[in-house]
Amino acid sequence: MKSKWLSVLLLFISCTVFSQTPIGTWREHLPYNKVIMAVEGGNRIYAATPQTVFYVDKTDNTIHKISKINGLSDVGVSSIAYSEETKSLVIAYTNTNIDLIKNDVIFNLPDIKRKIIPGKKTINNIFIKGTKAFLSCGFGIVVIDLNRNEVSDTWLIGPLGNQVEVFDIDIYNDKFYVATELGIYFADISNPNLANYNYWTYDESFFYFGTKLNMICNFNNSIIVNKPGPQENTDSIFTYKNGVWNYADFLGNAQKRNINVYGNTLIIALNYFVNEYDTNYANIVNVWTYNPKNIFCNYAIIDKNNNRWICDNKYGLVKNWSQNIWKNDFFTFNGPLSDQCFQLSINQDMLTVTQGGVTSSWGNNMVQANWSYFTNNEWHNVDNISIPQLDTIYDIISMASNPLNSNQVFAATWGKGILEFNNGTLQNTYTTFNTPLESFAGGTFIGGLAMDKSGNMWCTNSNTGKILAVRTPQNNWHTFNLAPYANGINASKVFIDSSGYKWIILPRTNGIVVYNDNGTIDNPSDDEKKSLNINLGTRISTNFINCIAQDLDGSIWIGTDKGIKVFYNPESIFSTSNPAPQNILIEQDGYVQNLLEFENVSCIAVDGANQKWIGTSKAGVFVMSPDGTKELFSFTESNSPLFSNIIIDIAIHPKTGEVFIATDKGIISYRGFATSGNEYIADEVLVFPNPVRETYNGYIGINGLTRNANVKITDINGMLVYQTIANGGQAVWNGKTFSGNRAQTGVYFVFSSDQDGIEKVVAKILFIH
Repeated sequence: MKSKWLSVLLLFISCTVFSQTPIGTWREHLPYNKVIMAVEGGNRIYAATPQTVFYVDKTDNTIHKISKINGLSDVGVSSIAYSEETKSLVIAYTNTNIDLIKNDVIFNLPDIKRKIIPGKKTINNIFIKGTKAFLSCGFGIVVIDLNRNEVSDTWLIGPLGNQVEVFDIDIYNDKFYVATELGIYFADISNPNLANYNYWTYDESFFYFGTKLNMICNFNNSIIVNKPGPQENTDSIFTYKNGVWNYADFLGNAQKRNINVYGNTLIIALNYFVNEYDTNYANIVNVWTYNPKNIFCNYAIIDKNNNRWICDNKYGLVKNWSQNIWKNDFFTFNGPLSDQCFQLSINQDMLTVTQGGVTSSWGNNMVQANWSYFTNNEWHNVDNISIPQLDTIYDIISMASNPLNSNQVFAATWGKGILEFNNGTLQNTYTTFNTPLESFAGGTFIGGLAMDKSGNMWCTNSNTGKILAVRTPQNNWHTFNLAPYANGINASKVFIDSSGYKWIILPRTNGIVVYNDNGTIDNPSDDEKKSLNINLGTRISTNFINCIAQDLDGSIWIGTDKGIKVFYNPESIFSTSNPAPQNILIEQDGYVQNLLEFENVSCIAVDGANQKWIGTSKAGVFVMSPDGTKELFSFTESNSPLFSNIIIDIAIHPKTGEVFIATDKGIISYRGFATSGNEYIADEVLVFPNPVRETYNGYIGINGLTRNANVKITDINGMLVYQTIANGGQAVWNGKTFSGNRAQTGVYFVFSSDQDGIEKVVAKILFIH
């Protein structure tokens, strides 16, 4: 068990985003529009999203995040509960990890997560009684002692002590009643040995053995259970009182999302309604709209002030005032639509996120063609609600914005052609019906796209005779036959290097085709094309090519399922008969091996200091020196706030150095030490934070310099206190002098040299000791 101070718990929504995120710090980019559960704890309403937790302080209606960045042990929430007696919030994760929060201190209980348990290892629900939390698990019941912050018991209550999936627990007539996949089990709560299955009784008085019951509660001195139907709107609710079971037909067959009891009120959340009932089961409240928004309900509770809190699938946490069911307050944070990501792309100040994808056999994932973009520290979402035409379009797998007009964005779909957006509005759809793009199996399958510096949009047209195409800014189209190297096969990403060469990944043939139009798109007579064998001249053969990146020295880095290969002179590709990539050799534990040869490299990004950010499919992120021979950092889910070791993509903001990392559990970013260097020193060199307060102990960034500039920091008397070389266009100072002591209070001058070698003051820093 471990504990951490939840140091940043009290973040107001108005100040969660800083104009300059401190260097070396993280921030999450998770969706908060979908809330799956809520509980009341003291003056707070805690809400769980599928990824994390936040809360509303009822005293001032402020909203606050709780995430892995400020102390949580994991991401992916399955259930939450609150104990008023111990003032504990219990958080259960989808991987069965558990956190307890008491007085803003987090205690981690990884017992279930670490234990090897055959069968279904899940936590479905949490029931609080006194100082104990009873977890309904996929294998049985786990008991947590909330005073001692530890797992105190495990109950396997199935036949002969075998596992049985438990969905819900409550107490009725001094007995535990448990809803399971087989029906109802019960036992005396006073029995000290409930780990012995012999003390549990299966209730066979009404339901057949094997009847799945997923909710149970005690209301009006009776038991209420929900029997989920095989299809939507086929649920059945039954009541048990005085030894008699009855079908509660007056509660209807709509799918029940949750059932809760608050005194003499029963509240039931359905997909599109929230209903309340009195002790006679009369429907006293029906909430079906937010006026004018429709409800998409996951969960609902009633607080001590008799307000309803609705956990909505689209609008976050909604406070519904009891005095007026049409009056609502919405609580959510700005974020992307989804935690899903297939590709990240940055152009100027805008990050775009695709949420589609393909299967391993290059079939459709059938993910709605919604997407998100991040600019000026704010997320914007484009979905099928705002653009109904997206209703029938799926799987956006690549996006690129015009370098001459960042408001114009193109999206590649797997089967429905290319979408053109302007300011988030769909302008055009390009398919085989209105362009020279060719069809396959009745669709237009675009595997990847990229923009060149002239505003031409290049794309791969998979499984056709001409797998490469381009759209000019004048909306003229040209297609290119790359036979015999690529004809009628899958083509995925297209990457454009600094020479204008197009590098095309052929995922099913383990190949790369490079194409050069020689700057004459409409004249094919001078075109060049070449197929590359990335296994030539290398010790390790690879089966899959995942990504391509070009570094600041012009070298092309190839990420494969067995590490990295590099073409050091890509400009000579067409003049060399059999160009071969090189492996990067590193020494580790006394042995020489290829860089990351045992890792599946999913993505590579190059920062302003030419350092390589390498994402892998199972080992997190590696940050390597410019030549790849030295590991600078390694980020994993265990040594950093990184959500997962499964990295989908990485993109780096050139001006700020912020590194956006897409994992299979959402996007997180890290404010890196390097930015792109300027040709000349910026008119206004940015220092942040400035002033440096006495409470600040992090890094101080100096941004807007020429690449790898020499930087000196002096006090007001001209005495040198620090000297460094910029990482790309950004220098970093730790606030200490050469002696290692914190600088004294005063004004400090930052000197740097321009391209003529003339040293001048570029910034001033007010430093408070």
